[in-house]
Amino acid sequence: RDDVPTLLAGADVAVSAAVWEGQPLFLQEALAAGTPVVATDVGGTGLVLGGAGLLVPGEGRVAEALADAVRRVLQEPGLAEDLRTRSLARAAELPTVEEAVAAALEAYRCLRPGR
Repeated sequence: RDDVPTLLAGADVAVSAAVWEGQPLFLQEALAAGTPVVATDVGGTGLVLGGAGLLVPGEGRVAEALADAVRRVLQEPGLAEDLRTRSLARAAELPTVEEAVAAALEAYRCLRPGR
């Protein structure tokens, strides 16, 4: 879809209830859109968010923790605005799509035999 940035920008909050994540591209897109993020603290999620979202434990009473965090974002306008600001700032620190592709291609080049 080519309208994902617009959809995310119109969202009140982006939620990831992942049990496992490597590098969550969805959350990177949410950050770039300035959307407040609530996510489970699994895999690479915390690293990608870099403090720009609310993390809840990925084990135990996950649904309740996510619901509480989402409720906070929706009921505390100051928190939502702070998360929007932090999202945009964090997105500016992350590699662009072009930079990520270039890095992946360079890694593959280094693996070629005879190099």
